[in-house]
Amino acid sequence: MRTSHQPYIDGPWFDPADARSIDVIDRAMGRPYAPLRIGSPADVDRAVRAKFAPEYLETKGTTRYTQSDAQ
Repeated sequence: MRTSHQPYIDGPWFDPADARSIDVIDRAMGRPYAPLRIGSPADVDRAVRAKFAPEYLETKGTTRYTQSDAQ
């Protein structure tokens, strides 16, 4: 398994627009378990553009539904 501080969107691993992270707290121990990188609005926009590429938007809704069901 790859451990990375980079998000993976539409093929490549990349450096996020904003490198902030938050701690995931282990509730049993009451202390940080691991850092979790949070995406910026620019990273979300990149993911949405990757998902809704022009060729995806140009297909019929029933075709898109079938394709997403197969994944």
